[in-house]
Amino acid sequence: MSADNLELVRRSGEAFSRKDPDEILGFFTDDAVYHNMPLPLRGKAAIRPVLEMFLKPSASVEFVILNRVAAGDIVLAERIDRFVMSGQVQEVDGSNPSAPAIAPSCSTLE
Repeated sequence: MSADNLELVRRSGEAFSRKDPDEILGFFTDDAVYHNMPLPLRGKAAIRPVLEMFLKPSASVEFVILNRVAAGDIVLAERIDRFVMSGQVQEVDGSNPSAPAIAPSCSTLE
């Protein structure tokens, strides 16, 4: 089960690079909780506008996974979220609290 969950997280990260909200939302259940700043979002209807908010203005999106670990149904992924917006590369890695909150640094696929 852990290997399957690692693969699921890898595939969901790759989906972001295609910038298709429908594909990305396919990785979420209808009652999913998506942890993004400032509050967790509940359900696909609440998650979609946040995805579109940072996908639409991005020329490209890449999630660089640095480390992953799985235990049963839990997967933790350390990653850098890289966006190209207005010709500028912006990276969010969760280590810089003053970085612009353009992307989630943590999400839960429930």
